[in-house]
This record gives sequence, C-alpha cells and structure tokens, in this order.
Amino acid sequence: MKLWWLLVSKYTYFPIPQRWQAEPARLPQALALLPLTGLVAGLLNMALVRYGWALPYRWLAALMLFGGLVTSGGWWLRDLLSVASGLKPPPMPPHLAALTAEQAPPSPPPLRLNKGALLTGCLYLLLQYGCFFLLLRLQAPLTVYVAAAVTARFVYLWGVYDFAAQEPAFLHRGFSRRDFQRSALTSLLLTAACAWPAPLLLPALIPPLLAATLFYRGRLKSVGTLDEAAYGAAAAWSELLLYLSVMVLTNHGIFI
Repeated sequence: MKLWWLLVSKYTYFPIPQRWQAEPARLPQALALLPLTGLVAGLLNMALVRYGWALPYRWLAALMLFGGLVTSGGWWLRDLLSVASGLKPPPMPPHLAALTAEQAPPSPPPLRLNKGALLTGCLYLLLQYGCFFLLLRLQAPLTVYVAAAVTARFVYLWGVYDFAAQEPAFLHRGFSRRDFQRSALTSLLLTAACAWPAPLLLPALIPPLLAATLFYRGRLKSVGTLDEAAYGAAAAWSELLLYLSVMVLTNHGIFI
C-alpha cells in the first residue's frame, strides 16, 4: 500500500502524508501501478459526465480539465513545458551519474520557460478543454476517458523501460522487465474493458502510440537521451491525441 501512496504523491497533486509513503528509492517498483492511477483519473471524469448533466457543457469541460490537472495532468503539463522550452537535458554531475538506482534520489526536472513553452502550454490546455467540450456534445462513450488516461500512463512507462535514459537513469534502471510486463498487462486489460462497449476505440489508439514512438525516437536523435520530462510530455500529447482520434470517429458516426 505504501508503494501506491508513493506513486500518488509523485504523479498527482493530492496531498499524501509522508508516513503513508514508501521510501523514494522504491519509486521504480511502484511504477507498475501507474495504470491504476489512470483508472482513477478516468473514473473521475466519467463520474463528472454521468452526474454533472445539470451543468452547461462549458462548465463541465472546465471541471474535467481541472480534475485532470489534479490527477496528473499538472505533472504532464510541467514536463511538456520543460520539453517545449527547447533546452537539452542538463548534464548530470559525475558523482550523481555514478550512483546506483537505489541511491539516486528522484527529483523533478528543472522548469525553464520561454515564449515557445508558454504558447505550447496554453495551446495544450486549450486543445484539451476543446476536446472535453466536443466529446460532451458528441456524447462519446464514457469509457473513452478511462482509456485515454490509461494510455497516457502506458506511454510514460513504455518510454521509461524501452528507451535510453539520462544518467543516472533512476527510473529506467529500477524498472524491471517483470514490472513493465505487469504494467503493460494491466493497461491492456483496462483498455480492453473500455473497448468492450465501444470496440472501435482500439483503432483510436493507433495515432497516440505512433506519435509517442516518433517523439521518443526523434528526441533520442536530436538530444541523444531521454530525461523524465520527455516521458511526461509524450504522455500528455498521447492523451490529447486519443481524444482527437475519438472525436473524429464519433463525428463520422462510427461510435454512435
């Protein structure tokens, strides 16, 4: 249970008492539970849509946007701004690079903003708000919100496990193959459950996963390594792209 609270403290903005959490060095082990935080985030949006019928769509979409920022979108947004700033990951001091995964302390990437980053952040929030508003108007399946949140976290974990990371690569070194398999299986089962009432949700997963692949490979080619911010930025865009894909399919009458 302490691993779960450590994960919630790291990847959401819920205030979790320190005594409930496991040691920060165990964060890579806790990552296998990350898809479950997506389940919680998606269920929150589902509840807002299901029980917020009395609210105008514009206010309901704003509540969903705020809820997403609390449940982890704020962390993804921070990473997105860091990557959009155009700065390369800062070099790791030799004494930290030599530390093992157990010794390296997890720390958020430095946030440096410029006009391009601010414009990107504003565009991202505007697009996400617009997606929520249009999905509400189109009456898209409620399970879309769970699938999007779970997919974003899978993209994050995929980047952590499968791509070269900046030294000391705290998450990459501590996230074992078995942990990744467990998280991938959890993501697959949750996505399959979401697609049960709307089978064509599965084709909507193609654009975000393809975009994440191109982003990770492009980042490696241009920078040479991935820092934690790259994982969060990929997760943020993948969630948004899944919403856009669903909107296209819904607007063409495929889901309805």
